[in-house]
Amino acid sequence: MTTGVSATFDASGTQVFGSASITTYQWSFGDGGTSTIQNPQHTFTKLGAFDISLTVTTTVATNANVKQGFVVATAKDLAFGGAGADRASGLLLRS
Repeated sequence: MTTGVSATFDASGTQVFGSASITTYQWSFGDGGTSTIQNPQHTFTKLGAFDISLTVTTTVATNANVKQGFVVATAKDLAFGGAGADRASGLLLRS
């Protein structure tokens, strides 16, 4: 069993202007994990504060957004998380 705490990230509100359309999403979760899907789920298995970044490429431009220290996983979160457990409510998410 993998111990950790899972969080779901959502880029469905990403807006594009004019005739542009989104071609790729590139998430980085600050712990070495990445994803290329629009709304990924990621499990944090280590303690710490993690910078989350999302780079969206459209047919006309690329835009990156980084939230520093956006996810903080504490010892309590990791101790009670488990494979498949959705403990996003136990994470500290900073805006």
